[in-house]
Amino acid sequence: MKKLSWLLIIGFAYACQTEEMTSDQEIATQSRFKVSSSKDAASNTRAVTDACGDVKTLTLWAGQHIDVGNLEVYNNEESLFVVYNTNGDWKITETHLYVGSNPPKNKNGILVPGKFPYKSTHDNASTVIYEVPLSDLSDCFQVYAHAVVNNVVAGSVVDSQTAFGGDLSGTGPRWFFYTDFCVQDCEDDEECIPSNETAWSEGDLYDDGGGWATFTAYYGSENTVTLYAGQTLVAGTVTFSDPWFSPITSLGEVTITIELNDCWNFGAVSENVKIQGYEGIPSGIPSLGQFDSQSDASGSSFTIVVPYNPYYGVHVDLVGGCCD
Repeated sequence: MKKLSWLLIIGFAYACQTEEMTSDQEIATQSRFKVSSSKDAASNTRAVTDACGDVKTLTLWAGQHIDVGNLEVYNNEESLFVVYNTNGDWKITETHLYVGSNPPKNKNGILVPGKFPYKSTHDNASTVIYEVPLSDLSDCFQVYAHAVVNNVVAGSVVDSQTAFGGDLSGTGPRWFFYTDFCVQDCEDDEECIPSNETAWSEGDLYDDGGGWATFTAYYGSENTVTLYAGQTLVAGTVTFSDPWFSPITSLGEVTITIELNDCWNFGAVSENVKIQGYEGIPSGIPSLGQFDSQSDASGSSFTIVVPYNPYYGVHVDLVGGCCD
């Protein structure tokens, strides 16, 4: 009977140990990582510019309510980066990091940062950077970032606190913060090749088989319309000024200004701007070679003065379409 009792006790203890170790077994594969630190945050040379998407910036909370810095979470094509930054007199002496969905807890449900798979000690650092291979992680996960921070004044520690970075408040017997994160896709870095495009000022379609060529109705007052390249690409704007009438001849004039967006240029062809005024609604296919105004434009804008008319066809040869 005594032997049976001991076997039951040993079995129960083993079952409890197995239950408590489940989290450790789950994170056993998270062994590869890099960590670096700096006492001067300004000397941090990490390649944030290589981040895919946006950098998630969160508060680093000490003692639950003290803002001692921030936590940055982002990824590039190969790794997840978790960066601790402290401000003022607060310095980092220890960090513990868990990335996943089942952080280590004891049998009372209390988070145990000491069992986090990524950990390191630091000599009063202001910045600590963890780099974890994405191959060790799932697409979406939680980030539990813990630190021990000291308030150091004149070389002496005046306060020491535990700290967590995050925007989500944990549940359980003790406070902690964490955040959710999904790996962000990296844009294709293939070089964009600028294309040659035909552009027209926004308006109504020419009839009788004019394709997508458009003419703009001018109502005798200043008006700005979109310049469309390739029918759907917004390449810039075309502005028609208020008309000016000569008191001597009663002839009117209108200033037309073409402004291109950053990713577009006037095409490297002669007479890349062609403008035709119409006294009535135009009909038929527009004959570009017979447009009254034919000019060579360069740079990002072009201005010309033309006779007053209630309708205009504004045609522009462009090159571009590559924007960041």
